[in-house]
This record gives sequence, C-alpha cells and structure tokens, in this order.
Amino acid sequence: MKTKRFISLRVKFTLFLSVFLVAILIVTGQVIISKLRPYLEIELKKKGEALVANLASNAAESVLIGDEMLLASYMDKVKNDSSVVFAGVYNSKGLLLSHTDMKLLKGSPDLSDNLILSLEENAEFKVIKVTSSLIASKKKIGYVVVGFSDEEIQKAVSNIRSIILTITLLVLIAGILFSIFSIGYSLRAVNLLSEGVRKIGSGNLDFKVKVKTGDELEKFADAFNEMTANLLKAEAEKLEKEKLQHELKIAQQIQMSLLPSEVPELKGFEIASYYRSAKDVGGDYYDFIKLSDTKLGVAVADVSGKGVPAALGMATIRSILRANVKSSINLRDVMLNTGIMFKADTSRGMFVTLGFLTLDAFNFKAAFSDAGHLPLIIVKEDGEVEQIKTTGIAMGMVSQGVFEGSLEVKEFSVNKGDLLVLYTDGVNEAMNAKKEEYGFERLIQICKNSRTLSANAALEALKTDILGFTGETQQSDDMTIITIRCV
Repeated sequence: MKTKRFISLRVKFTLFLSVFLVAILIVTGQVIISKLRPYLEIELKKKGEALVANLASNAAESVLIGDEMLLASYMDKVKNDSSVVFAGVYNSKGLLLSHTDMKLLKGSPDLSDNLILSLEENAEFKVIKVTSSLIASKKKIGYVVVGFSDEEIQKAVSNIRSIILTITLLVLIAGILFSIFSIGYSLRAVNLLSEGVRKIGSGNLDFKVKVKTGDELEKFADAFNEMTANLLKAEAEKLEKEKLQHELKIAQQIQMSLLPSEVPELKGFEIASYYRSAKDVGGDYYDFIKLSDTKLGVAVADVSGKGVPAALGMATIRSILRANVKSSINLRDVMLNTGIMFKADTSRGMFVTLGFLTLDAFNFKAAFSDAGHLPLIIVKEDGEVEQIKTTGIAMGMVSQGVFEGSLEVKEFSVNKGDLLVLYTDGVNEAMNAKKEEYGFERLIQICKNSRTLSANAALEALKTDILGFTGETQQSDDMTIITIRCV
C-alpha cells in the first residue's frame, strides 16, 4: 500500500507566510520604485536646467568678446559635474565653439543627437539632453547643449532595491520564527484534539480534551467534548433502545401466542382472520372460543392506547373473557362480568371496546353484543347489507351500574350465503398519503362485492383493497378483520 505523503501544518503555515511576506514586500518595493523614479528624473532635469542656465549666462559674455580660454574654463567646470556626459557651446548658425569632447573640432555642426545615440548604445544609462540659448544685448548669439546621465538615478534605485531586499530578508526571518513559535503553540491544542479523536475512536467516550487557549481552538475543544458527551448519551440510549426492542420482541411473541394459532372449524360456516399491529405490539385482540360442539364464540376487541400498555390490556381482557365464558354461556352475563372485572383490574383511563358474536351451527342462530365496539356487518346473498349494533358502552369507562344498564344482546338467524364481517377501527380509519380515511362506505361496498366469495377470498379482497388504498403510508392503529360465511 502506498504511503500517504504528510506535510505538517507548521511547514504549510511557514511556507504560506513566507510567500505572502515576500510577495507583499516585492510588490511594495516595485510600487515605491515606480513612484520614485519619475521624481528623481524631474529633480535631475531641474538640476540640469539650472546648470545649463548658469553655463549659458557665463558663456554668452565669452562668446561675445571671443575669449576662448574663458569659455574653456567654463566648460571644464561643467565637466566636473559627475552627471554631465557632454557639454557644447554653439553659435547662432549651429557651429561648434567649444565642447567637452576634445575630439570634436571647432566649427563642426551640432551632432549632439548622434552623440546621445552612441552613448546610449555603449552604456547602460539614459542621456537627458538640456539646451539653453546664449543671449547678449537681447539677441540670440548661440546656444548651449548639455547631456546628463541618469546613472545616478539608477544607482539610487539599485540602492533602494538593496535596502528592500535586506528588509525582506529580515522580515522573512522574523516571520518564519514567529510562525514556528505561534503555530507550535496552536498545534499543541490540535495535538490534544487529535489524541482525543484516537481515544474516542478506540471506544473511550469518557475522555475529555482540555484546551485553554481563549480562542477558536478552545471553542472547538468544548464542542468536541460536547460531541463526546452526546455520543456517550446516544450510546446509552442505543443500548436502552436495543434492550427495549428485545423486550418488545419478547412481548410480541407472547402476544402472538395469545392470539389464535388457527381458525376453528364449525359445520356450516367458513371462517378467516387477519391481524396486523401498528407497532411491535398492539392493542387489538380477537379470539375464537368453543362454547360446545355446535356453538362458537367470536370476539373482537380494541384496547385504548398503543404499544406495551395496550398489549397488557389485551392480555388482561383475553384472560378475563375466557374465564367468564367458562363460568357462564349467557352472553349478557359474560359481557357484564368481563366489563366489571376489567375495570377493577386495570388502571384508570384504560378502556376497551369489545364485540362478541355467538354462532349456533345446529339451528343457524346467532347472538351479538358489543361494549362500545363497531357494528357487525352482515351481507345477505341478494346484496342487502345489515349492521348489527347494540347500546353497550366501552368497558372501563363508566361505573358498574351505568355499564350494566347499557348492555344489550341481539339475536338473529343466519342464512346460507350470508357474509358476516367483524373488524376494529384500524380498518375504517386507515389513512392514505393524502390523510384520507378508508371509511365505512368503502368497507361496506367491498363486503357487498365479496358476498359470493369464500370467507378466505372475501378477506383477501378486503386486505387487497385496504392496502391498495393506504399504500406505503404508516398506519397509527392496529387492524383486525374476521370474515364468516354461512355455507
């Protein structure tokens, strides 16, 4: 495996600071030189103009009287100036009278422009030409030409560059030293954070990073410690959740074991059942209780609430109902005693709706009573729909006297071809993604359309239509359906 190249923050910061400082100083130096050079050229020109004006003033008298020795002395003085490259005095016709270059003959024409070109070709400096007229008795009797070198300017610029370079080196050295010490101080905090990451990565969530720099690094360390605290809390919550999920799984297994493992056989009837909880454990309950060889009790209940409390309520109503069925076959007595015992055995605020149907296969009679539950749907062979509903109040909601007074039992005959449907409110209140309820009307219509089907086929038709309506929408309530067909 190829080793990843590592460059420390100290090196990166030092390089960055060095490049930054050098760039700033170079740019600053160039700006200073670009501003200073024109100023120096102006000063040189002013100096040249003053020198030429003085030479023209002195030389005018010498030219007027024809004193060549005096004129030569003036030229020697001009030549002593280090910035003067050449100087020449010409008469009004442009013929040479005196020149610093001894090679030029008296009376030769003015060749100063050619001389400048020659000098600039053979030297690394620029020549600045300054002229001034020779005036005597208010008449122009000639002129003076002086060539000045900008070598002094170049030397000044070179000196400035040297000074800037020296300053750059000094600042660079100071910057490097500063960066080494400052980044080293900051890196101590970074190393502490790095150590914290390694320790947390190894599973030590109790580790705390201690950084007291009074800057963003300290804030970062505080945020890091807060993160580890949250991770520790999340880990504890995860373990608790896993424990709860394990307990819920056990509770679900227990609950499913309390529901019928198979559908009983009853001569002259087909029976099918479907149950689905909205959570891991739910509050819906259904049961098949054998009353005799020809009689069967079918119970459907819905305990208030969700989750474990509802499941405990479901287990309670199951045990109470089965105990009362064993002690009496009278449907009203079973409902009354079950309601009284449920209220006594459960906490305040918990209630259950219960629908209990008894089927008699000998004479095809049936009886139905409900405690606040949904009506029993009966679809006749000809498509007529009947809903059996009694006046009972949910168990656990009211006092014994009020509950007893509300109970009612309805008896009716069951004919061949009848389809009976028991269900909980998770069916009619099932919702789709648009927050629309499945509703009673749709439920009854599907039951009506399924009247010629077997109990299993009618149940599948209901399930298919409900699941097609809800789609992938998570449901908030448990769902139980029992279909019974008289054959």
